[in-house]
Amino acid sequence: MFMSEKLNIRLRDKTDEKLFKDMPQKIAEKGFDAMHNWADNYLHLWNINPSYQREQDENFSEMRKKLNTEAGIIISNHPGYIDLPAILKCIAREDVKIMVDKEGYEDLRQLMGDKYIVPAYGPSFPRMSSHIRNGGILLIFPTGGDRGGQIDFKPGFTALLDHLKPENMIYSFHIDPGDVEAIENAYHGRSFGVASALYFGDQTNVNRLRETKSFGVDERYSTAGEWQEAAASAKSVIEKTGLITAHYKSIYHVV
Repeated sequence: MFMSEKLNIRLRDKTDEKLFKDMPQKIAEKGFDAMHNWADNYLHLWNINPSYQREQDENFSEMRKKLNTEAGIIISNHPGYIDLPAILKCIAREDVKIMVDKEGYEDLRQLMGDKYIVPAYGPSFPRMSSHIRNGGILLIFPTGGDRGGQIDFKPGFTALLDHLKPENMIYSFHIDPGDVEAIENAYHGRSFGVASALYFGDQTNVNRLRETKSFGVDERYSTAGEWQEAAASAKSVIEKTGLITAHYKSIYHVV
C-alpha cells in the first residue's frame, strides 16, 4: 500500500473519531436529532450536497410523511460512504434501526452506541421483524455494498420481506453511483480540509473554497405487497432474491 493511501486511511479514522466525539451522550440527550447533526456536519465538512430528485413532485410531501409515520423497511443501494447521511436527513422519527454489516458493527457501536444500530446477522432478524410489527422502521442496504454501481441483493432483505404485512411500507432510495464515484475520487484532495476544520476550526476548511459537489438521490414509496407480488413466482430463496433485485432495478431503470 502506498504511503498516501495509508495516510488517507489513518486520516479517515481520526476524522471519524472527531465526528463521532461524545456521540452516545449526544444521542442520549437529543435522540435522532443527534444523527441529523452528524449527517449535516459530515456533508458540510466535505462540501457535498444531496440533490433530492423528487422534491418538486406533487406527492413529495405526502411521500415523506408516510416515510416518517408508517411501519416498514427503508432500502437503498450502497455505492459509497455518503449515502447514509443523505438518507438520515430524510428521517424524522425515533423508532429507527439501522442494520450494519457484522464487520462494521463493533466499530460503529464503539463510536455511537447501539441505540439505533443492529448487526446484520441471524439473531437480529426476528427482533427486527418484531420491531416493524410494533410500528418501527428498519434501514437496510440489501446489497451490503455495491461498488462500481453493481446491484445484487443479498437474502437478508428477502427474509425480512417474507414477514411483513402487505400494507407495510417499503421506502426505497437510489443514490447515483456515478456521482458518488466522482465525489470519492475527490476525497483525497478534500480530506486535509476536513481534518483541518475538525482540529483548528471551520474557518480553516479549504473545501469551502472548492465547488460544492452534488449527488443525485431518487426515492419512491411502495408497499411490501408490491414487492411480495414481484417475487411470488419464485421457487427458492435465491430466485426470490433475484426477482426482488430485478424489481428494484426496474423502478430506477438500472441495468
